[in-house]
Amino acid sequence: MFLVPVINRTRETLMEVIIWRIRPGPRIFSNKWNAYRVLYYSSIYVHAEVNNWLSFVNLNENDIHTQNVECMRNHAKT
Repeated sequence: MFLVPVINRTRETLMEVIIWRIRPGPRIFSNKWNAYRVLYYSSIYVHAEVNNWLSFVNLNENDIHTQNVECMRNHAKT
């Protein structure tokens, strides 16, 4: 897991960072934020989503959660 500072959070910027930092193939976990939706249609990454409005865990697959990501983000902000 890693953090990368970005200029903005647009779909284009995020995909540029993802393609630059992550080799094709792995499973990427995210929330359902609209900018990440492009990953759902990607053929090079497996995308797993969590709807944070409902839970921090994907209700269909318990191993999909964003708790580690949220914890890391909170530490980076301090």
